[in-house]
Amino acid sequence: TLDVLALEHFQRLHLMVQREVGLRWCARVGDPLFGAVSLKVAAYADARVVAPVSRRAFLPVPRVDSVTVSLRPRPWRCAVGRPAVLGGR
Repeated sequence: TLDVLALEHFQRLHLMVQREVGLRWCARVGDPLFGAVSLKVAAYADARVVAPVSRRAFLPVPRVDSVTVSLRPRPWRCAVGRPAVLGGR
């Protein structure tokens, strides 16, 4: 899913993901959920949780809640291209 950040063809993305994933994407330094994926997302985009999505919005009802996350790309200032870093190419 995060490979889309390497594309550079968007001004903003809105994605619905499992709540725990969205919170990790948006975690900041010092947050208990902050980790490697948080750092990678932060290098590419400003990530923010836009809205919660209840599990009751789906049928059948899943065992997890979701969130909508907004991703706005950050300017890329590295000599290595985005695809080489994020996409593993």
